[in-house]
Amino acid sequence: MTDSSKNSRVNRKRGKGAGKNKKGLAILKKIFAVIGILGALSVLAVTIYLFTIIGTLDDFDPEKLVDYEQTSLVYDRNDNLISSIHGIENRIYVPLSNIPKHVQNAFIAVEDVRFRKHPGFDIRRMFGSLLQNIKARDIVAGAGTITQQVIRNTVLSQEQTIDRKVKEILLAWQLEQKYSKDQILEMYLNIIYFAKGAYGIEAAAKTYFGKTASELTVAEGALLAGIIKNPHRNSPFIDKERALERKNLSIDLMVKNGYLTEEEGEAAKKEEIKFAEDVKPAYTHGYFMDMVLEEAAALLKIKPEELYTGGYRIYTTMDNDLQEYIEELYSQDDLFPKSPVSGETCESALVIMDNNTGEVRAVLGGRSYPEGERYVLNRAETRRQPGSAIKPLVVYSPAIEVFNYTPVSFIKDEPVTFGKYTPRNAGGKFYGDVTLRMALAKSINIPAVKILNEIGIDTGISLAEKLGIPFTESDRNNLAVALGGMEKGVTPLELARAYATLGNRGSYKDYTTIRRIEDSFGKTLYEYKPSKKQVISEETAFLVSNILQSAASKGGTASRLAGMKLAAKTGTVQLPDTGEFANIDGTNDAWIAAYNPEYTVVVWMGFDRRTRENYLPPGASGGSFPAEIAKQVFEYLYRNKDTPNFQKPLGVNEVKLDGKALWEHNRVLLASALTPDDYVVKEYFKQGTEPTEQTDYWVVPNAPYNFSVTLNDDEKPVISFTPSNTFAAYNIMRTAGEQGSPILVQQIRTGALDPVEWTDTQVNPGETYGYFIVPIHPEMKLEGEPVQGPQTSVIYIDIPAPQIPDNDIWDNILDWLLPGNNQEDENNEGGQDSGD
Repeated sequence: MTDSSKNSRVNRKRGKGAGKNKKGLAILKKIFAVIGILGALSVLAVTIYLFTIIGTLDDFDPEKLVDYEQTSLVYDRNDNLISSIHGIENRIYVPLSNIPKHVQNAFIAVEDVRFRKHPGFDIRRMFGSLLQNIKARDIVAGAGTITQQVIRNTVLSQEQTIDRKVKEILLAWQLEQKYSKDQILEMYLNIIYFAKGAYGIEAAAKTYFGKTASELTVAEGALLAGIIKNPHRNSPFIDKERALERKNLSIDLMVKNGYLTEEEGEAAKKEEIKFAEDVKPAYTHGYFMDMVLEEAAALLKIKPEELYTGGYRIYTTMDNDLQEYIEELYSQDDLFPKSPVSGETCESALVIMDNNTGEVRAVLGGRSYPEGERYVLNRAETRRQPGSAIKPLVVYSPAIEVFNYTPVSFIKDEPVTFGKYTPRNAGGKFYGDVTLRMALAKSINIPAVKILNEIGIDTGISLAEKLGIPFTESDRNNLAVALGGMEKGVTPLELARAYATLGNRGSYKDYTTIRRIEDSFGKTLYEYKPSKKQVISEETAFLVSNILQSAASKGGTASRLAGMKLAAKTGTVQLPDTGEFANIDGTNDAWIAAYNPEYTVVVWMGFDRRTRENYLPPGASGGSFPAEIAKQVFEYLYRNKDTPNFQKPLGVNEVKLDGKALWEHNRVLLASALTPDDYVVKEYFKQGTEPTEQTDYWVVPNAPYNFSVTLNDDEKPVISFTPSNTFAAYNIMRTAGEQGSPILVQQIRTGALDPVEWTDTQVNPGETYGYFIVPIHPEMKLEGEPVQGPQTSVIYIDIPAPQIPDNDIWDNILDWLLPGNNQEDENNEGGQDSGD
């Protein structure tokens, strides 16, 4: 073959190849053009899509980042946590500064190792997750950063859509522009869920380990970091082995990323983890907690249920040790009476209040709180008839305050009727004239009603209202309120508030269970600042309290408290003697209010519903079972310190009275310097109400008046005088002559001042006697002998001898010497007469 033919063939092949190349290039250009167009369209579409998504985004609202449910915490008076309350989510906010660095690093190592570097989303991680999901043909890996998880759990829903994912990325980027990494990490650690209802690191630490987040160890922090990927599978309370495996994985990641050394990692893996097993119920001290939540909601002007999700910090007035003590006390059945018919144990309420602040230290609204319930019947807030426990408030305090009654004002205890109302004393006994102190200490009914009638019902109610006791309109026309006969009655808390005012020297404080409320960030929303409101004088408060100390002494209605420096008043409400309860001897309500300058304790006992089967036995008075509870509470309160006593204000004077005049003659007289100690009565008076007249009994008796000695017709000495003192005895003394020793011949005591005469028949004629009178006080002794007053002067008197005529003297002598002459003379005389 020639070269030309070869070249021709080659050229033909080249011509064909060149045509093909041109055609392929054109196709390739078309493909690239299509790809470019599609790319541009894709970019345009993505751009339009992004703008559309951005258009649907609301303005970024930072409030949503913290608008999540938070557990509210309740603290006692010493700022110790006593309870936590929450809704579905148990979350306790904690600042990042309270979370150890090793705990922070555990979550970063496990959840988002490039957290400190990315702008809110992690491109590298997104593509890695995409490849894993493509290989698995399922969503097996997530690309959500810590920032994205914050957005997902606060701003967006949990739905799995592309739109939501894109929004999440965009909002995560915005979040990073507004907040620091530490702020975002703090949000995250307070949001994430750890199972068992625990949201956030603080709640998780308490739930799983019974400690705060600040106390978490490396191993504990690693365990918690391992939970959040799948809380319901990884929780140690659900699968302990799996949780421990996850803990070790977390530690390995911390070592890998330089947060722990190899040695530290190994030590953390070997650390023994102690899980919280005996977790206290969240809602402890139910009755107190109910009151706290009701008061907090009212103070914050929110609904009570909002407290469960608001993350509030409520600092209460509770003495936790005292509260636990009374709860244990109320578990003892033998301290509570049983119905004599059904045998059922009665119910009870107990209030312990700080007088100086009005703060409730402990409270029980029943003998036990039903488990699993909230806002149950609180008998401390339930109205009942107070019986005689109302007397000091509506009768005696107003009488002393307004009308200057004194503890020794006399009232006659006698049968009395006021219109259609006839008050009766317990036991039907009448005591006659009694002092105000005795009437109140022994809780005698009729004197109380008589005093209220004298001072006026309006006066009594007006002052009692200042003490916080509520009354209805019908009460204002009813003398029976003196004995507790009120239309609606009082609550134990109201009664405690009133008596706390007496214990606080007349200064009124409304009761409270809350000292302070803060939000979850520590901002104070409310703080209790007790204000001083003097509703009765210090003098009246002291006098009433002092009288009520007599009630809490031997012989008083609250004698069980004797020797404890307490003031107390009991109240016992009998069953009505009508209808179904006619002829049934039993008690409906039993009360005691006991207090000192620091604390007031009020105890109520009874049944929620009075029936023929359920009532207190007749012996269950306020001075029995309730007094025993009060006694044990005060013994606990002062187990390690002395009980304070009431301090006399400057406006009250202590005065010594004559007991004899008081007890025997119903007279209020000052004692004298000579009044025997057994007859000295110390009593208190408001200045200006003291007696001014001194006793005329305990003094040295004066000499009698008008002393004289004369002879009567029988020539006997008659001693006459006028007594100078009614109490004195008068010793009539006699001497034989001027040199004789005086002897007592007669003692005269008439008890009156009328003139006295006494005749001495034991004298001899012809003798001289001297008489004088010595006044003595038969009940006053000096060195064992009656005290003598000044004696009278001595009066001498001669007792005449028998008188014989002079011409008969010798005849008598002759008759004695010559008895025969007498017969002869008589014969001679006779002969002469007959001869005439």
